[in-house]
Amino acid sequence: MHDTRIARQVLRPEVLGPLRAGFRLDWHGIHGLPHWARVLRYGLAIASREGADPWVVAWFAVLHDHQRNDEGPDRGHGPRAADALASIAERGWLDGLDAGQRDRLAEAIRHHSEGWTHPDPSIGTCWDADRLDLARLGIATAPELLSTRTARRMVDPEAWGGIAPMRAYPPRATCERRHRRTATARTAGAFARRTLAGRTGAAAPSRCVHRQAPLPDAADPPDVRPGRGLTR
Repeated sequence: MHDTRIARQVLRPEVLGPLRAGFRLDWHGIHGLPHWARVLRYGLAIASREGADPWVVAWFAVLHDHQRNDEGPDRGHGPRAADALASIAERGWLDGLDAGQRDRLAEAIRHHSEGWTHPDPSIGTCWDADRLDLARLGIATAPELLSTRTARRMVDPEAWGGIAPMRAYPPRATCERRHRRTATARTAGAFARRTLAGRTGAAAPSRCVHRQAPLPDAADPPDVRPGRGLTR
């Protein structure tokens, strides 16, 4: 699978090892590897439907939060992560991206927490994939904060013809502990397959809202309602 190959490249140990060494927060926390994996899965699913560049989306998933200093708003984390792309490129990680792809990646990372939408399908998909994971914080994503039709369909009850009420959220710390077991893969390939199959939180209950939502063509709608949107 093309998506699995892309996921394997951005999740390989040569990438995750240095990122983890420099990560200032909990690697398994709300802005750590489990979140990146879900953003990757959402993003690749949206990209295949919207014509977005999957490589830009995939690199965004693993790099957009890697310069965070805290778990709060940290308004400077996007610009810091975008500025760090120069040093990341020196490692050879982005050798397969041309100048245009790198520019879109930098813009997506720099402004991802501003709450904007974007007409470029690749940048819009990056931002949508990040915002779709707000459920891990107990926040439902508002459709007006999403750039792509695919992402809006994932959270808009009218598009689904009705949606169940949001269930009570279990304590976030409890769910994060449940996810830790499966957050770090034995191999990059195994983690890529688990991510794309929606199993990065396999230890958690099947309805846990801190896990990824169904893909847009899934049989059941995501178990959230549109609500006040925040960007994280």
